[in-house]
Amino acid sequence: MLLAFDTSSAAVTVALATPAGEIVASSTTVDALRHGELLAPAIAGALETAGVTPRDLTGIAVGVGPGPFTGLRVGLVTARTMGEVLGIEVAGVCSLDILARQSTLTLPVAVATDARRKEIYWALYDGPAPDGTRRRLEGPAVDKPAEVAHVLSGLPVIGRAAALYADILTTVPPSAPTSATTAGTSATTAGTSATTAGTSATTAGTSTAGTSATGTSAIGTSTTSTTGTSAADAASSTSHTAGVAGAGGVGAVVEYPSAEVLATGVATRTLEVVAPEPMYLRRPDVTMSAGPKSVL
Repeated sequence: MLLAFDTSSAAVTVALATPAGEIVASSTTVDALRHGELLAPAIAGALETAGVTPRDLTGIAVGVGPGPFTGLRVGLVTARTMGEVLGIEVAGVCSLDILARQSTLTLPVAVATDARRKEIYWALYDGPAPDGTRRRLEGPAVDKPAEVAHVLSGLPVIGRAAALYADILTTVPPSAPTSATTAGTSATTAGTSATTAGTSATTAGTSTAGTSATGTSAIGTSTTSTTGTSAADAASSTSHTAGVAGAGGVGAVVEYPSAEVLATGVATRTLEVVAPEPMYLRRPDVTMSAGPKSVL
């Protein structure tokens, strides 16, 4: 059984997976100030849900950041300590790689997370290969959002920074349609509205009672119809509207790494594995330190 967790962001995310990558238990809690309090109970809860003990674990996967160091080292110390005590391998994975893998898009993406102090951690990724892997093209790096906005411009941006700095980072929502599709949808909607208006006008000219009934059906959002419009047609209209809204980017942006994706990626060898050391990036306004920070 593979235990996976990531504490590189405001989320504490934990998952258990079989050797084949099947998730058997998982949990995620967003609380930027309580990583140390939340991780151990989350691990215990996942083990209990799956009906296993720590001795049943065959490996551990942990996100190595980049991320705020205080939260990041909670996960890394826990992973390395458990690995040492249980005598099992601990695999590290760049947390930005996990987020990139969470995208379902078939085109290149940018990942940008919160680095605090009004800065972001970011990286660029190629489109997915047939097995779902994404090649990192640039990064990870840490910069002010305005200084790399031109680099991320035109790409779908995944991660917490996409929400925090939406006014600076020109993001393409993960489910956004192309401009042509949007234009086509708008044109179709306009045409439908015009047709509806024409039908209503015709009905009004024919019967006052008919106008009242038809007007209620056209304006109401209920799938129940009291006029000639069938319930199936109303349901079809409702589904179509919801589909357009989702395609237009109303859905939530992926903000935090997922332990489920981490576990599956490591189990199936579709995420690059690194040493379980913190990926510490030098801020652009800080002089180079003598070396990377130790988690111990």
